[in-house]
Amino acid sequence: MVAKSKVVFNLNDVPLIESPDGTMRDSVMVTHETCGSQQYSAGLFWVRPGTRGHADRHPGQEELYYIFQGRGQVVIDDVPHQIEAGDVVFIPDGHACTIWSMTAQIRLGCSGSSQSVGANCPASSANWPSGEKSSPAVSGVAWSDENGRP
Repeated sequence: MVAKSKVVFNLNDVPLIESPDGTMRDSVMVTHETCGSQQYSAGLFWVRPGTRGHADRHPGQEELYYIFQGRGQVVIDDVPHQIEAGDVVFIPDGHACTIWSMTAQIRLGCSGSSQSVGANCPASSANWPSGEKSSPAVSGVAWSDENGRP
């Protein structure tokens, strides 16, 4: 008998990871490993107030970012675009992008194809420059929300 796959995810269902430089946090929820997804991966990530995440690009993948909270800028191939809560950002296949948090922390939803499962959301450890490793996020840091999550 085949076990049912998970279809609804909560932030507490997966580990929260932090970039080596402390500017980004990520919670990758939908992957092949977590629910058997063959086509998509998705999760949430946060950019610390007043900082920017590292630049990354994903050849063979398109990405969507939905901005839930905050204001800032996404730079796609050196072209800046202002973003705020309610915006959806399309990152074309293989284009470089960087997220800047201008005022408050930015909370984003990230979705992309599962060609490199778990690696398409910006704070996933596969994306850190020079192969740096992420670490589990520490609770109670200054940039967490009222629920203790970043």
